[in-house]
Parts: sequence; structure tokens; C-alpha cells
Amino acid sequence: MLEFTELVAIANMRNHKRPALAEADEVLTRLRLLLRMSFEMQFINLASYEFGSRQIAELGKMLGG
Repeated sequence: MLEFTELVAIANMRNHKRPALAEADEVLTRLRLLLRMSFEMQFINLASYEFGSRQIAELGKMLGG
């Protein structure tokens, strides 16, 4: 999550934002995968999974789609 925030902040300061935003999208994809694996391995319950999924989806929307 910290890496995602850093990349968005860096992109905000650059003239050419697309490379940093593309990398932030990759980090978000990894977060989705880790969240899903955490749920499947029963490290988190359904409510936590649903909450995390909604938060990640919202970040994806803010990122650009």
C-alpha cells in the first residue's frame, strides 16, 4: 500500500505521469491478488475481504479506471 501511495505521489509531481501510474496499477493488481489469497487461505474473514475489495476497487477508479 505504501508503494502505491508513493507512486501516485511521484506521478503527481512529474510531467509524464503515465509510467508511474502504470506501475501504481501493477502494485494495485498485486494488492488484489494478496487480498484474495489471504481470504482463500482463511487469514481474513469474508467481511474483511469485502471491505478490502471495495477499497481497492475505489483506488482503481481514482487511478483511472
